[in-house]
Amino acid sequence: MKTDVILGRLQKVNAAGSDKWQACCPAHEDGSPSLSIKETAEGNILIKCWAGCSAQDICAAIGLELKDLFNESQKFKAEYKPRQIDIKKECDAVAQQYSKKISEFLNG
Repeated sequence: MKTDVILGRLQKVNAAGSDKWQACCPAHEDGSPSLSIKETAEGNILIKCWAGCSAQDICAAIGLELKDLFNESQKFKAEYKPRQIDIKKECDAVAQQYSKKISEFLNG
């Protein structure tokens, strides 16, 4: 999502530097801007409410989801590949380690 679309949904938006803005947080009653917005070089949008509102609450208050803060070209699907383990082998290894430590402790 473009930064200007997000900024258009906020109140009292002020520039705070290159690719940085401040605005009133839409997730709580905000009299003076407590929300910081920054667009990264990759096109992702970072938001921080200094009063403590979560990014999820801020997005919801302006009709967005967290995923909308990220550049479409930067999104990816993580591939989960569970590690195959032999439970009996792992348990035996742990039991051997403890058995050795107990034996060392008892034998001084």
